[in-house]
Amino acid sequence: MENLLKNLKDTKVINNDPLAKRIAITAISPEKELAVIIMEKLTFDDENVDAQLQQTSTSHKLIQQNDIYHVLLSDSHRRNDKLDNQKVTIIYPATQKHVDKYSKANISLFRETPQKYNDIVKPYIDSLPEKETKWIQALVSGEAENETYYYRGQEFVIAADYKWDKKDFNTLYLQAVVKDMNLKCLRDLRTHHVSLLRSIRREIGNVLKSNWGLNLSQVKLAVHYQPTFYVFHVHVVSVNYSSFPGLNVGQSHLLDDIIEMLSLKSDIFSQMTLTYHLSDLHKLHHLLKPHESDRDLEHGA
Repeated sequence: MENLLKNLKDTKVINNDPLAKRIAITAISPEKELAVIIMEKLTFDDENVDAQLQQTSTSHKLIQQNDIYHVLLSDSHRRNDKLDNQKVTIIYPATQKHVDKYSKANISLFRETPQKYNDIVKPYIDSLPEKETKWIQALVSGEAENETYYYRGQEFVIAADYKWDKKDFNTLYLQAVVKDMNLKCLRDLRTHHVSLLRSIRREIGNVLKSNWGLNLSQVKLAVHYQPTFYVFHVHVVSVNYSSFPGLNVGQSHLLDDIIEMLSLKSDIFSQMTLTYHLSDLHKLHHLLKPHESDRDLEHGA
């Protein structure tokens, strides 16, 4: 195998999955035979995390910070030594909500009727402390340190999501975030918001074209429900990022569909029953579960 690998020619990447950390390559051997090579990064050693953290402290540099979110890149990445690239995100000081978000958990499906939203979900959203959106306020005000802004307007901003390395366009990930803190989620949208949504769509297209020569057919524009944070925002993700979990059915709603539905009926999202999945660590899971039943799911109640 060593000789084969050393002498392969005409290598071509046929798939690069950034989430699975796996790449598939074709090549031709000296005997003119086709070879397919799949390379993937190994899992982290969870029994040696202290040593890994110590190594991170000396081998990584801060490249982005917004309030409690810090992103570091390994020195090898900055030297273009891509055999040992590593990006590290540090959330500090973190809350239990952050711990729950990144912990392994079981998932359940819920059907949220308008009544359940008004009785359970909306009071939960309204009870969330203001500090949970402090970093969003810094983002939309333009005060966030080391943020990469692509558009700043009176109604919204467009910035790079901290999970994108700003290098690989197959994992392109931007966020368009509104400045109106009272517009919290999909349920709040009405027909009079259509002009705002179309403006967001238009400016995203302008950002894609002016910065990278891309167009709207090369990204997915989506809104999450339930979202991670309750200030209305649109996710902008490369269509090639097929393994990105945030575009799953049961969480993601395409912006074009939202605009179309609002054009048909102003209060459609306040009247709809919405189906979504939640981790059993999410507080809403515990609030909704006593009111949920298999019959709701079976009969669409």
